[in-house]
Amino acid sequence: MKQLIFLLASGIGVYILHAQEPQWNDINQKIVDLYSAGNYEDAILLARKNREIMERAPVPVKIVFYNNVAGAFLEADIVDSAIYYYKKAVQLSKTDSAKLITSLMNLREAYATIPDFAKALEINNKALKIASQLYPSTHPIIKDIKDAQAYLYIQTGKTDSAILIYRQLLQSANITEKPYYYKNMGIAMLNAGNDSAVIYLRKAVESYKNLLGPMHPETAETMYLLAKAMLKGGKPQQADAIADTILMTYRQIFGDEENPEFARIYALKGNALLKLNNVQEAEKHFAKAVEIVFNFLGKDNPSALSLLREWEVPDEYFTKVR
Repeated sequence: MKQLIFLLASGIGVYILHAQEPQWNDINQKIVDLYSAGNYEDAILLARKNREIMERAPVPVKIVFYNNVAGAFLEADIVDSAIYYYKKAVQLSKTDSAKLITSLMNLREAYATIPDFAKALEINNKALKIASQLYPSTHPIIKDIKDAQAYLYIQTGKTDSAILIYRQLLQSANITEKPYYYKNMGIAMLNAGNDSAVIYLRKAVESYKNLLGPMHPETAETMYLLAKAMLKGGKPQQADAIADTILMTYRQIFGDEENPEFARIYALKGNALLKLNNVQEAEKHFAKAVEIVFNFLGKDNPSALSLLREWEVPDEYFTKVR
């Protein structure tokens, strides 16, 4: 699912405000500035300090305010407060379909963060219904909502529905959109155990190479997914070769191998080598993956163990490094 679309000055735009209360505009802009700089707690404090002033603002200004404050709460991992303010924005936006769509998309993201994917899907479908009455099927907002819908279908076990949506999106995709949709189609098929995942991920890799270049992180990320599909499809030798290419790319992008991105690739190589019955080399690569993650996150960090299990590093290698 794509990044949130906030009602910021750089997004939908700054609304025309009443001249008798110029501080409304100033407060909203300061919140935007703090939020954009990653100072979420300061943005929240500023909003709380000026809440009474902002409650006197016209409805369009309050919609901006509520969305911006909710966004700051969401980034600060205070999801309940984010949902509260997004709901206030939704309530105020009901007479303006365009603003309502954006507020619903933001609320959807908050529920997906919990994660409550079923609720997020319900909200997303409401946004799609309204947007379909305003925009043609090729409009960027429709595409964004459908993309989110497909993602949420995958998360709720409706992979076939997600694949159908990506097929529709690919029909009207432009040259910059195609690799993104190819990749997402590949992910959906990979989750469904569909062998065609390799076909779409190959297309995504080639498209990203042409669009962004072979050394771009997005190209490398898509190659990683292709290697996973190869491994899952019983082609460990090809997966291992792709992993080597990604490692070369990462060395040029990141330099040293302390970056945790390397750990994923070493884990992938380890699993490919196990499939090739090269146990000794597999152990070396698993050990390298564990070492990088433990050095980065700490040996006793539960997130470190979760990541390693997600990358299918056998538990026995955790204890060897620890």
